[in-house]
Order: sequence, then structure tokens, then C-alpha cells
Amino acid sequence: MLLPAALLTLAAAPQQGRSASAEPAASAPASVAPRSFYETPFERKPDYKTLVAVGRSLFSDRTLSASGRVSCASCHDPAHAYGPPNRLPVQMGGPALDLPGLRAVPSLTYHQAIPNFQPHFFDNDGNDSEDQGPTGGL
Repeated sequence: MLLPAALLTLAAAPQQGRSASAEPAASAPASVAPRSFYETPFERKPDYKTLVAVGRSLFSDRTLSASGRVSCASCHDPAHAYGPPNRLPVQMGGPALDLPGLRAVPSLTYHQAIPNFQPHFFDNDGNDSEDQGPTGGL
């Protein structure tokens, strides 16, 4: 019981060399608006061709998987209408590729025709992949 009372007393006491009525530290200028967590760090939006190239690269990048052996394109195979390349009900994943997925792999062929409120656009921001707003789909 004495320890909490002592801590409260110390917290309320002015620090050495500073009076209790000292001015608080200056805050950020009022003209600086807080930035959104999802705001792009770029001064200008990259051009469409650059964004497409980055998207294609990420879609095929195997290093982003737990095993380092599969990419988005492994399950959404362009040669199979962006659907699975086999007849498995779910695809295998995980570090050893021995964990079954939680759902069947949907084809991405018709993703532009699917309404916004779908997992393709989890934040419901924009009508298509080119109109994702400030989040850029991330």
C-alpha cells in the first residue's frame, strides 16, 4: 500500500531544475497534418506501366512464400485461366508445402467484374485495380 502512494507522490512532484508551472514542450506545427497509415510515401504516383511491372513481379515472386517455392502464379496459373493448375480441391502451402489451404483457389479471370465488397478489394476502396485510391490495394 505504501509503494503505490510513494509512486504517486514522486510522479506529482516537480522534476529537479523545473518548476511545476513550466511550459509543456512545443508540439508539431499546426500546418503539418497527421499522415494516414495507408498513405503512399511517394511525392507523385508512379506511372501505370511501372505499377503493372511491379505487380507482375510480385505475382511471380516465390521468395514471398513460406516455403520459397510457390508464388501467387503457382495457384492462380495464367495458363489455366488464372485458376489452379491441377484438380486439387485446395492447394498445399506452408514451409514444407504440406498444409492444405483453407478454400478453393478462385480464378482471377473475371476479377474486374466482381463487386467491390469482395476479398479482391478488402478495403472496399475503388472500383478496379487502377482505382484503388490512396491505399493502392495494400
